[in-house]
Parts: sequence; C-alpha cells; structure tokens
Amino acid sequence: PILWALLTALAIVAPFYRTLWMNYSIAALAGGAALIAAIDAWSRRAKSQLVFFGVLLGPVAIAIAAAAATHPEKFRILTRLIPSFAGTSGGVAELQSLLIRNGALSLWPVWEQFGGAIVLTIAGIIVLGEIALKDPDPRRDLIFFWSLTTLLLTLGQVRMTYYFAIAAALVCGYLADRLWRSPVYFRWAAGVAIAALVFAPNIIQAAQTMPGESPDTDWREALLWLRGHTPEPFGDASYYYARFPSPAPRAAYSVLAWWDYGYWIMGIGHRVPMTNPTQSNAGAAAACLLAQNESEAAAILEQSASRYVIVDARLPMLNSSEATGGKFPALFQWDREVSLDDYFLIARQRDANGVMMPRVLYRPAYFRSLLVRLFVFGGAAVEKPSGAALAYLRDDGKNRELVDLREFPSEELAMAAEPGCRMQGCILVSTNSLKSCVRLEALTRFRPVFASSTEVVQNENRLFRKEVQIYEFK
Repeated sequence: PILWALLTALAIVAPFYRTLWMNYSIAALAGGAALIAAIDAWSRRAKSQLVFFGVLLGPVAIAIAAAAATHPEKFRILTRLIPSFAGTSGGVAELQSLLIRNGALSLWPVWEQFGGAIVLTIAGIIVLGEIALKDPDPRRDLIFFWSLTTLLLTLGQVRMTYYFAIAAALVCGYLADRLWRSPVYFRWAAGVAIAALVFAPNIIQAAQTMPGESPDTDWREALLWLRGHTPEPFGDASYYYARFPSPAPRAAYSVLAWWDYGYWIMGIGHRVPMTNPTQSNAGAAAACLLAQNESEAAAILEQSASRYVIVDARLPMLNSSEATGGKFPALFQWDREVSLDDYFLIARQRDANGVMMPRVLYRPAYFRSLLVRLFVFGGAAVEKPSGAALAYLRDDGKNRELVDLREFPSEELAMAAEPGCRMQGCILVSTNSLKSCVRLEALTRFRPVFASSTEVVQNENRLFRKEVQIYEFK
C-alpha cells in the first residue's frame, strides 16, 4: 500500500515538473518508491532480520557521511533545518510548536485545534499500534504509522495540523466503528462519549467563531488599486495567465511588503512581490524596513528593483502589547545585523501599589526606521519632536527596571540633560510610539500614492494615518 501510495502521488505531481522546487518532491517520491520496492523484494529473501536492517542502515550512513564530506555547506544547512521539526520562530506563527503558548509549555493549543477529538485520536492510535503488533496488516498499519508520524509532526509545528486532521478523522472513525461493534449495552455509552468529546466542543467553537475576511477591506482596496494604477511588470496584463517560458523573464519591478502579504500582492494585485510566504528575500525586506536612513533603504530597493512599498498598521508597534507578539519584533528574526534592544526596550516599573508592571520604551532607532517614517509620519519631516524623555534604567543582566522617567518638551532639552545622567544609566526614549523623541528629515524618494479608507491613528503632526498605505520609490 505504501508503494502504491507513493506511485499515485508521483503521478499527481509529475505534470508539474517545471514548477519551482517540485523536482525535489518528484525525486523524493520516485526514490522512495524504488527504495520500498527494493526493501520489499530483499526482505522476502533475507534470512536474518538483524542482517537485513544492518545492511539497510549501512548505505544510509554512508550516504550521510558522503554528503557531509562532499557538500559541507549544504549539509550544515540541512542540519540547521532539523530542529525546525520541533518548532521554530522566524516570526512564522505556523512554524511554532503546538505545545508552546507565549513561550511556555501548554496543552491548551492542542485542545483549541482538535477539541475532545484529540483524546479519541490518541486512544485510536494506541489501539491500532497494539493490533499492529499482534496481527499485522499492511493497510491498517499504514494508517497507524501515518497517524503517528503526522501527530509527532503536528506537535512540532502548528502548520502540520492540516495533515493530522485527516488522520484524526480516520482514526476517530475507526475507533467509533470498533465501539459500535461492541456489545449492545456498551454502544449507547460509547455514542454519548463520542458525541461529548468529538462533536460538542467543535459545535460550540463553530457557533462562537465569527466568519473572517482575508484579506480585509483595506487590503483589498490597496491590492485592487495596485492592479489598476501601476504599470504591468511584464508589459501585458494577460501575461499573468500565460504559461511562463523557462527561464521565466525578469519583471520590470517588484513591490516591497512584508512576506506575509506576498501571495496577496501576486494573487489579487497581479504584481511581483519582493518576498512572499516562502520567506525568500525576507531578510532584505526586514533590513529595508528597519533601515536608519533613506540611502540605506534605497540601496536595498534598487538592488531588488522595487518600485512600490506597502506598509500597514500591523507592522509598527502602534500598541505596546505588540512588543512581544506583533510583526515589528518579528523583523529582527530576519535581519541579524541589528538588535531589537536598539529599537525599543521593555522595562519593569513599580506602579502605585508597588507591583512591577512592564513598560515599553521606544528608542531613536525605532522612529528613524523606514517603516515608522512611512507609516506613522507619511515620510514627512518631524521638526519639533514632542515625545522626548530620559529613562533611568537599572539592568543586572536578568531584569531591567525603570527607576525613573523624566519627560521634556523638546529633544534639545533632553539631550542637554543627558550627559549629566549618563553615568546613572539614562537613555533617550519616548513612551509613545506615535511621538518621536528625535528630529526626522523628510524622505525625498518616497511619494505617497494610496491610502485605504480606515483611519487608525493620529500622529504628532496631527495627520490621520490609514490602515494600508502605498508609496512609490523614485
């Protein structure tokens, strides 16, 4: 059954051999089918199972050693990817472990995804495993190993739930069928238990869940504007639906936005994104959005032939609660050249009741970043910053405490007082993400060309900022 499953999958994906990276899947399926066929043929002739497995693992060990010796760089990349099966970061929510919530071990995400069905699924996998040991059957054993494998992958990465969901449904159905075949007096109890564990939690959750829209109205406005008001990157609108030649021609320009939005830009806007959910070029996009001056950002945009920049309200930290879970901190997962602490700090401060509460302090680098200068200030100059403050910090390497905070009416007064308190650990900050603590020059190569309908914040220049904004880079 495994061999036929691989051959069926191979027949499905083979027509897409020209698609990027698909050749790896085709090679893996073809190689896997050939390997399983060889193992099956040899296992029928092998006299000793111990010798069989020893000879089987020998070539695998030799292949790994040869790969490490002949392609050390690629082998190191592969070894770095192995821990990702236990969950990783990179700002990708679906790559986090299903057992982690806010950095701590928790079973609640598992219950959120599967409800009571996870209990029956695990019980069903145990039953299938016990039967596989006593009475092996290739078809039933395939479901057992597939379910167990996808369960382990799901606990490692949230995105694997779409594989495990099918296995969970099959295993729950199998277990329900076995329970239904049990004595009559046990059927009713089994039926009530299944309804309570599997169906009731999901029905309640479905009733409480509001239908969502993705992308939202503001993003749809931006994407449709992009399609209708920007030049065709390949010169012809029909090229979007054409079969690309190989190698594909290079687009006249690309659009810079955070990688989360790449497929939207391509699928609805019909434009070429600089980066997309494959995370290709995500590092360059992060470096551009965090760039501290216009020339630094311009160099990245010119290298990638980007003509438009899209920013939205989810990228800057408009709310201090986004300091730990928002998109802005995720930028630093991709741009390793800069430190998050250089842009903002989280310190604890005692409130009136003596309780230590977190406080977000925005540093000058935050306001100088291209992202904030575009979204918050619209690329305009900030002549009179009103958010200047000096924060007195006590940092022992484990805890950072905000001892005192002195606010000033201007940057000049704050900077005049800073040398006198530098030895005491004071730094220039702002406590408001919309009020800069430093002067900002106007951006000269970025022209606002679109803003969506929804107003989200008002900056210190008393300009209302819209949910999604598009700038043309000249």
